[in-house]
Amino acid sequence: MSRFTVNHAELVAKSKLFAAKILDGEITPYDGATLIWRECHLKSFPGDHTFDPFVYWQDEYEDAGSEERRAECAEIIRRYAHELLGGPAVVLAPEQLTPSISPSRRRD
Repeated sequence: MSRFTVNHAELVAKSKLFAAKILDGEITPYDGATLIWRECHLKSFPGDHTFDPFVYWQDEYEDAGSEERRAECAEIIRRYAHELLGGPAVVLAPEQLTPSISPSRRRD
């Protein structure tokens, strides 16, 4: 039996629940992104990139070398949570990205 037994719509609904909790301040952006990674991304089908921004920025937050960078990552996670809930698309400046980190590398 495949580990990919959860319906994609259910995963998106669950991720939206976590996104709403991030925006309401019920959970931190880092914790919300971690939940989306574990509860949605890991259960999605291969090649599904719906949850990649949360995986990427959760990882960036963990690897941040300063409180300033963690705050920046948290704000970007909030913006993606807003977008997931139907807000405007997130536009990032190139300097906000760290090209060496790829969500597809994350396997834990």
